[in-house]
Amino acid sequence: MSTETIDDHITISGAVIERGYRSCFATSRKFYSEAAWMTANLPTAKRLAIAAVGWHLIRCLDFLDLESFDGLSLDVWKESLYELSDTLAGKCRTPQDAALADTLHRFKIPKEHLLAMMTAADSWIRTQQFETHDQLELFTAQFGGNMMAACVPILGGGESDHFTHAIQCGQAIQLTHMLANLVPNLKKHHHFYATDDVRQTGLSVTRTMMRQSSPPLKQFVRLQTARIEKLFIGGGQLISCLDFDGKRSLASLLDYYWTVFTTIRAHPDSILHPAGVLGKRTRLGLRTRHMLGTEGKSPIIGAGAVH
Repeated sequence: MSTETIDDHITISGAVIERGYRSCFATSRKFYSEAAWMTANLPTAKRLAIAAVGWHLIRCLDFLDLESFDGLSLDVWKESLYELSDTLAGKCRTPQDAALADTLHRFKIPKEHLLAMMTAADSWIRTQQFETHDQLELFTAQFGGNMMAACVPILGGGESDHFTHAIQCGQAIQLTHMLANLVPNLKKHHHFYATDDVRQTGLSVTRTMMRQSSPPLKQFVRLQTARIEKLFIGGGQLISCLDFDGKRSLASLLDYYWTVFTTIRAHPDSILHPAGVLGKRTRLGLRTRHMLGTEGKSPIIGAGAVH
């Protein structure tokens, strides 16, 4: 990695990288507070690496709040893309960039995964809408799918062919998260659904924003969960590609989102609850299972796949 200072690039040192990791870790723990415990079993180096990749995801998520009609947000996006390209070349502007570059080098993470996430953010700020479910699935493959694929080397994934399972796993998690947060997203003008599906089911976006139940809402949820289940089944096979610690962390992540998914499938109106789909007792139970080493109970993971 270069130690040369170019323009506003910083000089890289061990102290700078360490400061960047600390910042990424603090930011990620705050942003992912509901799921931070899922990496508690990982060695420190891997927890910091996950935080650095998570920091990149947070940066991409920030772009989903931008609007491109005035051209300004596209300029901001291009600037960030150039910064990412420099980071991938070892020329960093911030300690967080330095930590991310160190993670990519140390765990041999393909840079294509990070660029794909930026591409997904770009597609959203240009359109702000998905016409078809295929467009929505492509977005989640580029975004959540590549986030998961980038984490696989950190979680002990070897040379086996895990890419397809990683993409499906990331898609299943992101689509479940978006369905569970449909109302909050609508209130932020994030239309994370296909307009074809809204027309097909007759869903009233206005009534949904007002948290009003309806038969079309149940039909819409059933349509989404039928698609997501197939992704969970494929994504669950990723577990076998990881090392022991990686299996435990991913198993807890899948346990959590499979529980969210099955709750929504059984009770579609649960996405209307202001407090969220899962209650405190259920969340505590999932966390306790992880702390006791008994995670991996979801049927999509398979018996004996974790321990």
